[in-house]
Amino acid sequence: YSGLLVCLWKSFRWQSGARIRNYVPFYVAMVEVSTFGQRGYIQEVRDRVMSNVVSAKVFNPNTKKLINMEVAVRALDLLGERAKRVADKVRQGAKAFGKNAGVKLHTDQHQQQISSNQEIKERSDIVKAKTKFKHKQAWPDNPDGNILTYGWILIVNLAVRQIASLMTIKLTRGNLVVIGAGFQMLIFAANASLLIVFNPYKANRITKTEATM
Repeated sequence: YSGLLVCLWKSFRWQSGARIRNYVPFYVAMVEVSTFGQRGYIQEVRDRVMSNVVSAKVFNPNTKKLINMEVAVRALDLLGERAKRVADKVRQGAKAFGKNAGVKLHTDQHQQQISSNQEIKERSDIVKAKTKFKHKQAWPDNPDGNILTYGWILIVNLAVRQIASLMTIKLTRGNLVVIGAGFQMLIFAANASLLIVFNPYKANRITKTEATM
């Protein structure tokens, strides 16, 4: 358990501040399941690391071909699909590039076969891709939460509450069952109060549900 607490602290420090993040450390992965969805958990930093790693491994094009492809796609956007020469260049660039350029090239004969639903879906995908691409993958200027809310499951739920409950059961077994039940009620009341004060989960419904139960 001490090792988990060390991983928790190092994980909380890793996700903020200026530092090199070219991989997800082992101590971050150790507590990822327990900290996901908590206040203090910064998803943007992890997304940035994963996108950089995946992009470097999967998408490593030739620089000259990439520049020609970008110029051709920009020309297609400006001149439109009526520019047959540009369309042919883009098609040739896509074949040389080794993958689909993501641009639908249709001649006048094929334009009638494209349904409006497909065009709407394509436009929707483009808008979503632009929104995700322009989103700043960095830690916020004012991070939400603290180390307690970040490690609430490990610190409070797994350790403090469980240890207090087990100690109460152990010390009051036998003829002190009523006293033990009273202490258990105090423990759960304290837990509910801490939930209301710290609000450790990003989803308020989870906090309300746990406080009620």
